[in-house]
Amino acid sequence: MSKIHYANALTGGAADALDFIDGDTLTDLDLAFVFTGSLSRLYRLNATSGAAESSPQIIAPDTNPGNKRWILQSPKGRVTDAFWHTVNGYGSGSTKIQKFTTEVGASDDVVVTVVNSATLGFTITANMACIAHLTFVGSFSSATSYGFSKNSNQLTTNVEDITTAHRVAFDRFITANLFNSVSWSGLLATSDVIRPHTNGQTDGSTPAWGSITVVAIEVL
Repeated sequence: MSKIHYANALTGGAADALDFIDGDTLTDLDLAFVFTGSLSRLYRLNATSGAAESSPQIIAPDTNPGNKRWILQSPKGRVTDAFWHTVNGYGSGSTKIQKFTTEVGASDDVVVTVVNSATLGFTITANMACIAHLTFVGSFSSATSYGFSKNSNQLTTNVEDITTAHRVAFDRFITANLFNSVSWSGLLATSDVIRPHTNGQTDGSTPAWGSITVVAIEVL
């Protein structure tokens, strides 16, 4: 089964570099997200490539490379993106699911459907197999837990207390009335639902600091 890897550099052999990952631990069609400065790149492993390394298009593992190569992927599928800012409490029926006030750059709802509901809070529903990258910037009045839940039916339960398999990203907000962020990247199947999930703490003194960014790319 293919896996998802993360790195903060392409080459150089440091522990956070893509080429640091031991080839013996890699499987054909593994994916890797690499974040370097303001750029993010998606790579797919080709276990039989054997091509000469040529950064950034082709990256070879430094250890046990064999014929395994990371191949830079160009987005070919459809893309949906959305951005909302200013936290605005929670859904009346989903009391731990954050909602927001202002949409900037409306979602086309093709790859995923984005809904900001007074009742359900903020939901992201996959309309097809896709790779998603989400960032939730939280601003709360006191210390709290927050993150993302996936396909959870525990929408009135604190994020730290929901079923572990439902909690795909999780962090602890320490300082009141400031802001912090949590991100998640991964594969979504059709009908998967991702939500910004907290423990229901009230919004901070500057709600406009809170936001959510959604990018989803169709998997072909």
